[in-house]
Amino acid sequence: MMIKNKKCLVVFSGGQDSTTCLGLSLKTFQETHAISFFYGQKHNIELERAKAITEKFNIPHTIIDISFFGDLVDSALTHGGNVNEKHPRLKDLPASFVPNRNMMFLTIAHAFAQKIGADYLMTGVCETDFSGYPDCRDEFIKLAEATLNSGSGIDIKILTPLMWLNKAQTWKLAD
Repeated sequence: MMIKNKKCLVVFSGGQDSTTCLGLSLKTFQETHAISFFYGQKHNIELERAKAITEKFNIPHTIIDISFFGDLVDSALTHGGNVNEKHPRLKDLPASFVPNRNMMFLTIAHAFAQKIGADYLMTGVCETDFSGYPDCRDEFIKLAEATLNSGSGIDIKILTPLMWLNKAQTWKLAD
């Protein structure tokens, strides 16, 4: 069902989960925009895919360079290493965990959503992700939404349509 006169900004990496969210947004909202981030990650292929997908579907797409962020964090995604090992400092998390990444993305996306007049932000985080990242939990997203809206005096809803889906369910939804 189309939500008339509503705009959604999708946090878009170009990977499976965010591409599924982009498709959902296109089917749900009158207008969809995408925002991606270069944060010094070693797997730039996703940003290349994000650009190709948004061009194919004629979706306004903004890529924000926050490469400095990679210098602030310790992660195999920004400094290399085996992503399947334990995080060097946070022993209960995998080496691929990027501390505060989703909060940084949401903060910047929330500001940009205000600029373009978006009513909704959508992100592909999910609690059922095998990695157990703490910034992919429903509780975190709800707190981030409340904090960002309180700090800006606005009410932008953060949508997480994949929150309770496993990868098989996400693939089915994408199909």
